[in-house]
Amino acid sequence: MPRIVDHDAKRSQVVSLTTKVIARDGIHSVSLREIAVAADASTAIISHYFSGKVELLLHTYRENLRASQARQASVVPEDREGLIALASQILPLDEARKDTWRISIAFMAMALNDPEFGREWENNLLACRERIKQSLERMVENGAAPKVLDVETAARSILALIRGISTEVMISSEDWPPERQVAMFEAGLDVWLVAVSKRKSAKSKRQPAASKRKPAVSKRKR
Repeated sequence: MPRIVDHDAKRSQVVSLTTKVIARDGIHSVSLREIAVAADASTAIISHYFSGKVELLLHTYRENLRASQARQASVVPEDREGLIALASQILPLDEARKDTWRISIAFMAMALNDPEFGREWENNLLACRERIKQSLERMVENGAAPKVLDVETAARSILALIRGISTEVMISSEDWPPERQVAMFEAGLDVWLVAVSKRKSAKSKRQPAASKRKPAVSKRKR
């Protein structure tokens, strides 16, 4: 009897192997031949699932972004602690999340030069920002954040904080143990929220000073 092949499982296996190669050695090290050997298959079989290296890379990138978004979706923040928990799903606190960042950084050049990869990068960025924004809106509604908070600006700044810390970690991981990552995010979050809230509150209270001078009355010579 012919062997029954689970095509979805085979495709997932190929993507998983490609992810490991990219995380370990970078995109330049990916070849259909190497992936085929690792998957115990021929390049012809790999080509049956993906038209070429670019499609394989794009599918791998999408799958890693979906996995990242799924981790984030597991947390629905309604207060400061919840927002820290959400950030912890994005920060590279363990090897799995470090691999996500290795993949993301590896694909950065392709996102800059290829419109299709660029759209995936942008969509992921917007999804992360929107998730943070919705979290802040819930916090404002239940009193966990000031009503004067500009949630759009706050979401942009908080995501920039997360991405900045994560980039530092990937460059110098020994200097950034998990507890330092979380502590730095907490400190940045608190400083930023307080500063923005105070600034917006002060701005809303300021009113243009009314002129106390009476309008000049022209005097005509008789």
